[in-house]
Amino acid sequence: MKNNYLRLVMMLLLAVVTGIVSAVETYDYEALFDFYNVNEDGDTIWYNITSDSTCEVTFRYGIRYEDEDGAFVDIDDDDTLRYVGTINIPSTATNSDNGVTYTVAGIGKYAFILCTQLEKVSLPSTLIYIGDRAFMHCTGLTEIDLPEGLKWLETRAFYDTGISSVTLPSSLDSIEGGIFEECYKFTTIEVNEGNNYFSAKDNVLFDKEMTTLLQYPAGLTDDTYPVPASVKIISDFSFSYNSHLKAVTMTSVESIGANAFYQCFALESVKLSPSLKFIGDFAFEEDSLLTSIVIPASVEDIEDGVFSGCLNLSTIDVEEGNKYYTSTDGVLYTIDKKYLLCYPAGKKDSEYTVLPECKVICWEAFEGNRYLANVDLPENLDTIETAAFSFCTSLEKIDIPASVRFIDNAVVQGCSSLSSITVDSKNQYYMAMDSVLFNKDTTTLLAFAANKAVTTYEIPSSVDTIYLYAFNRVQNLKKVVIPTSVKCIALHAFRCELDHLIDTVVCKNTVPPYDVYFSTFADVVTENGMALYEHALLVVPDGCKALYENAYPWSLFRNIVEESKVTGINEINADNTPASVIRVH
Repeated sequence: MKNNYLRLVMMLLLAVVTGIVSAVETYDYEALFDFYNVNEDGDTIWYNITSDSTCEVTFRYGIRYEDEDGAFVDIDDDDTLRYVGTINIPSTATNSDNGVTYTVAGIGKYAFILCTQLEKVSLPSTLIYIGDRAFMHCTGLTEIDLPEGLKWLETRAFYDTGISSVTLPSSLDSIEGGIFEECYKFTTIEVNEGNNYFSAKDNVLFDKEMTTLLQYPAGLTDDTYPVPASVKIISDFSFSYNSHLKAVTMTSVESIGANAFYQCFALESVKLSPSLKFIGDFAFEEDSLLTSIVIPASVEDIEDGVFSGCLNLSTIDVEEGNKYYTSTDGVLYTIDKKYLLCYPAGKKDSEYTVLPECKVICWEAFEGNRYLANVDLPENLDTIETAAFSFCTSLEKIDIPASVRFIDNAVVQGCSSLSSITVDSKNQYYMAMDSVLFNKDTTTLLAFAANKAVTTYEIPSSVDTIYLYAFNRVQNLKKVVIPTSVKCIALHAFRCELDHLIDTVVCKNTVPPYDVYFSTFADVVTENGMALYEHALLVVPDGCKALYENAYPWSLFRNIVEESKVTGINEINADNTPASVIRVH
């Protein structure tokens, strides 16, 4: 492999000269390592010092941003900066600055993230740990031998890799959640004899006593799985991404972890054990073939979004005698009916009246229902939690009663038919103006009705914050005007449908708003895969073009024009230039 260090230094100097302005979640060509070595194969390896005698392999230079899951991702996708083929990690590394030789004890957080052409890694016998997301998105990585002496594996260490098999050393004593999450080729897991903490049976990983199921590989092709009677706990992400399992039965399980069956797309039937007490966040999220489920009488705690995205789930029943939960007409509530936990996404009624006792619409409670056109909210409702009505694609209106004191983000995200948002005039915390939802003093814009029949919208001058997903999936809006008062534009605020894209953004601020995220506009894509930054025209105040061109992430806009040079914008040409912009020379 080429030594890319000189190239990286040149890129660092270039970044300093051009003075790139970074958003909150970005990092400017910052040195992310303490020193580097070139190994015998000519590969440059970067290290961080972790103690007087040890170091860990780390990330290199690069502009990176933090994604929704907290992972760093390169904005610069120059593959010459990434490892290719086989990489051999030595057992020691010498810092030329101080002459100290360090033992290589770890693979640090994000060390090889997005090295998609990396195929094999040889690890030293000195290695003690592999860090959080160390090999995340190394899709070409098919082989890795874990050395004896390795003690722990951190969260999502091998997330989305091509690994098909692994043998855990006898020294391993700690494994965090989601280690092999989204590893679709992963079929074989073994544990070396003598390990005092883990065991494997039929390629499924357990703790030593087989009371906790830790990992059911995503690549296993069996269509049924009876969880062993010894198992009391199913861990976080343990069955996630398996697309073959159709039926799972449990006999003694007491706890199901967060995302345990996430995106098990073939799963049709789950028999929960009569001793079950706990179901974690999003445990069955996006299990699209699940049509019904029965909550045992023993269940004491059901967390957020357990059945989110289960698009064909039409009924949730609760066994008689449960002291904590109840089901009314297939809808899941707490026993006192104050919390609506889940309205099944596959329930086909066009209207629903929330029970009058209800105080809280829980996280993603109605998420993904394609049939509801109207939901009547009770007069004593207090709280609407995150994404409560998200992707209810037939929902046409929402009327918020006077009693509501808290509305979280993304409550109507993806509601593409929503044309009306109203708030009772007596509400002390929120208001709506022409189907746009604000806090009471109109400093925060929370939601724009996606099917509101306007093509141009000027945000009120009182607004300083545009909330997460505020303009999500807008159907008719083509032009938005951002006033000078806006200082913060949150994640995914302008995430739109493929066929319904905003083509003009007018920003009135003479100083580019700095509290703006990369993904505010970037995850809006057209049919040809272009981000809104590439597609839309950014209109800025006169004399400010250079400021926006050098302010991240505004600098990503391909077309930036000063206000006096634009007299009309009606459409965008096929080559992504405005069709009717008149420039004054």
